[in-house]
Amino acid sequence: MVCLRERVRFLYSDLKVESAYNLYIHNGLPPTPIASPGIKSMIAASRPSKTDYLYFVTNVNGVNSYSKTFEEHDKNAKNYHKERDAKEKADQEKSSATDKTGTSSSTDEKTSTSSDKSKTN
Repeated sequence: MVCLRERVRFLYSDLKVESAYNLYIHNGLPPTPIASPGIKSMIAASRPSKTDYLYFVTNVNGVNSYSKTFEEHDKNAKNYHKERDAKEKADQEKSSATDKTGTSSSTDEKTSTSSDKSKTN
């Protein structure tokens, strides 16, 4: 079984890993819980901050952008997709340049699990 925590990037081939916990290939719930919240998480969930924000997107650098309306959220999500695509293109060009020097690189297509770049409120 592959431990995904050791990786920086998530690969399409990871979607095919045979595991009872891989919901990309198995329908329904996994055999046991996949996470258990700590006491601080449960307290925070029981006492949410008072805010008008309904949505958030995390950019490729891990910074959250909050929005009050779906329209703002949609704009933030589109900004994220542009940023992610630009980063992936730069990574591919860098990898391609490395390939030309004789160094091998992964042939797996990569995906990003980060989210949107936009203003942070």
